Amino acid sequence: MPPFLRRFAALLLLPALAARAEEVDLSDTCLKLAAVQEPDVDVAKMKEALAALEAKAKKRLEGVKEPREVVAGLNEVLLLDRKVSYISNKYWRDSTLAASVLRGQGNCLSTSTLFAVIGQRLGLPIHAVTVPGHAFARFDDGKTRINIETTNRGVEMTDAYYRSMGSWSDEDAAAIGHGLTLSSAQFASLLHSYAGRHLVSLEKHTEALAQIDAALKLWPANEEYALERLGMLYDGLGKRAEALKGYQRLAKEAKSPEIRARSLVGIANDLQATDRNEEALDVLRRAFHDAPKSALPAVLTEMAASYRTLRRFNEALTTQDLALAATFQPEADDYTLLAIYYKNANLLDDAIRCLKHSVERNPEDWNTRLILAGYLIRGKRDDEGWELFKTVQKPPVDEQFYETNMAWFFGSVGKKKEFLEHLGNALDLATEPSILNYIKTEVDFDKFRDDAEFKALVEKHRKRLMEKR
Repeated sequence: MPPFLRRFAALLLLPALAARAEEVDLSDTCLKLAAVQEPDVDVAKMKEALAALEAKAKKRLEGVKEPREVVAGLNEVLLLDRKVSYISNKYWRDSTLAASVLRGQGNCLSTSTLFAVIGQRLGLPIHAVTVPGHAFARFDDGKTRINIETTNRGVEMTDAYYRSMGSWSDEDAAAIGHGLTLSSAQFASLLHSYAGRHLVSLEKHTEALAQIDAALKLWPANEEYALERLGMLYDGLGKRAEALKGYQRLAKEAKSPEIRARSLVGIANDLQATDRNEEALDVLRRAFHDAPKSALPAVLTEMAASYRTLRRFNEALTTQDLALAATFQPEADDYTLLAIYYKNANLLDDAIRCLKHSVERNPEDWNTRLILAGYLIRGKRDDEGWELFKTVQKPPVDEQFYETNMAWFFGSVGKKKEFLEHLGNALDLATEPSILNYIKTEVDFDKFRDDAEFKALVEKHRKRLMEKR
């Protein structure tokens, strides 16, 4: 057999090999992680709900053998009869099994988890599949393969449709699992990874690292988790040297082109944090040259950030616009980020238009509403802006992010006292010097550059934070 055919045949076998891997009880995994992500969740009620769904699905599928009839029956029980609604917000609570089971709503990961869990409990070949920015379920018995789009009433979609989301390579499929039929162990590892990301948002970095280590134990060859672990070391645990060494190793040795590109982004982020943006752009150009389509938005977004810091605002806007164009299904946050670049390019009306589009997509995002309130006030629409500001409440996670953005808001609208108060709170919470670079380069802080109180506040924290380098 020619080498290229042997390689293609090996890739076709990957889903079947994954399905035969060591089994992990997905119900047990989800119930344990529910308590990690939602301490107040009623685990007993979740167990009852799962048992009831299992019994209903088992009854519905009595005598059903044909694969597409099996899928149709599961769609009825898990989606249509229960009127499960799909929401596109990426908030952690929408990603959990509890969202679909207890609240009747969830994002693509939550609804796909429901299918994988019930499928396993019934002994059916129903598995989860992940692709860049999305998850879905799949019937795969080694002979018949049916993709189940859980965010659209369970309709069958082609492999080509999902490929269009990121056009990942065969190397990405093998190294990080894009498009593969995931075994229970592989999918359980992904659920641990998502729990880790949630714990990072709560600034519980040691616990987050434990979750990513659990993910790696279940799927040690997955380079995605190795990269996530480096991010936790860098951002949460202050182990910069160790993280950078890991980024450099992955940038050279990772089998996945996506991971190599994202590792270079990690290196560029470190350069940006110390205001070495020209060097960061050189690294990002390398990443852009080799990045698969799925990694292009991340690379372009970081390039835009460096252009913004260098105050090359037109280049920043163009690059961020290209990042949005390279994203298969842009989220609310993508439009929020583009709005910031429109504002910096003195196109305030376009910025407000983008932010309103973002709010329509995700009305729960306090940060987007805060930015929109600030832009409306700057656009002489004071009443509308202050009324929107009243809707902003402090979130239960990401306190430093909240304080930093509140400082931006009050600085942007010229409220010096409140600006310094929130900036001081953000600096007190900061453990990494990247906040110093943000303060140095934020255009809307320019009016305070010569202010004695502002300069004293920043200098008070500079030595402590720079010692982290």
